[in-house]
Amino acid sequence: MSVVESAEKHQDLVDELLEAVAAYNPQVDRDLLIRAFRYAEKAHEGQLRGSGEDFIIHPWGAAKICAELRLDEQTIAAALLHDVVEDTDTSPEEIR
Repeated sequence: MSVVESAEKHQDLVDELLEAVAAYNPQVDRDLLIRAFRYAEKAHEGQLRGSGEDFIIHPWGAAKICAELRLDEQTIAAALLHDVVEDTDTSPEEIR
């Protein structure tokens, strides 16, 4: 899969999350959330859920719940990244 295909693969999820956050925070730090999503997406590349869906669906779902609770961008970014250290060889220092 090319870089362009990868970036476009889950763009609908990114857009939906950004729209949900912007609904209560018009000044949302879009770059932070996009970077967190793409980092998690790359880290979980090739991992699948039991349902066969790409694993990124799980952290995205957690982030959506945070958005529904109207939480700040840092918390939403943490939700996107919450399984990266647990499920990959990434250290907490690398994420910071």
